Amino acid sequence: MIESYLDKVLTPWLREKPLTPGDISLIVADVQSRLRSALEHWSDPLFRDTLLSAAAEEALFYQPRRAPLEIRALVVLCVRNSLVEDWCSDLVERAVLLSDQAVVELTQGAIRHFAAWREVWPTAPLRAGDQDVFGLLPVHYPAAWRAFEMLAALDEATLAMQYAPLPPRRPDIPRQPLLSRRPRTVVLSGASPVIDPTLGGILAGIQDRRVGFFTVDSFKRLTRNSDKLLKVVEFVFACQKPFVTLNYYLSNGYVARRRRLWQPAHRGADLERRLGRSDVLRDVTPRQREALESFIAAARST
Repeated sequence: MIESYLDKVLTPWLREKPLTPGDISLIVADVQSRLRSALEHWSDPLFRDTLLSAAAEEALFYQPRRAPLEIRALVVLCVRNSLVEDWCSDLVERAVLLSDQAVVELTQGAIRHFAAWREVWPTAPLRAGDQDVFGLLPVHYPAAWRAFEMLAALDEATLAMQYAPLPPRRPDIPRQPLLSRRPRTVVLSGASPVIDPTLGGILAGIQDRRVGFFTVDSFKRLTRNSDKLLKVVEFVFACQKPFVTLNYYLSNGYVARRRRLWQPAHRGADLERRLGRSDVLRDVTPRQREALESFIAAARST
């Protein structure tokens, strides 16, 4: 099923784009390893739902909507969040960029393919020598993984959940100076694992208690790299601070969500406009509202 997608859908699609054979090989190999790792754990519902929980925020708005959300989230996680991102971001200096419409074609084709195979998926697609890309995330980032596990259990009827916290394993993130109250634009692919100076400075501010919480528009606006996302969340938890997006509030022992999720912003500059919306504080829990109010006040003061 994976090879069928790679051979009959993804590779022919990539060959229609102005990409080199080397570019295509890199993308296909990355998508393959991500799919094999994700499907290795597919028969474990708890692991599967936790792994897909961050991707589901974006996948909720993917087409075709009739496809199950878990299929759309799989495509976000394994196809959209793959190295294909290096040819999608207009912040990355490449001679060839894939247009927004091309990305829509890519994801819709993948969703249709995997939705058709859903009932006959293999249970152990990993092969000798394959890397389990996602398998060690719970080990490396236990507190963050537990938070996403709880997040996966929330819905419009259950907006918040309190649970027993886990001791975080503070990731080794090099300290950076807090550059300014208004972070500069960062030229970096969303798939990159790099902690850039701006992000490192914000995390240093959280560690030194100069910043009260970590706030970002959405998970994808921080990164499309699962390891990097959990690393940042684990670090924030180790500093005993919450991680807040416009849709979610995560802390070590309590998670919450917006009743009706907002579609993640397409551009980073959209955050200030979204913070100015009259309904930004509606349909959220009190803890999330308090954090958003503080962030809005800070944004207006700058």
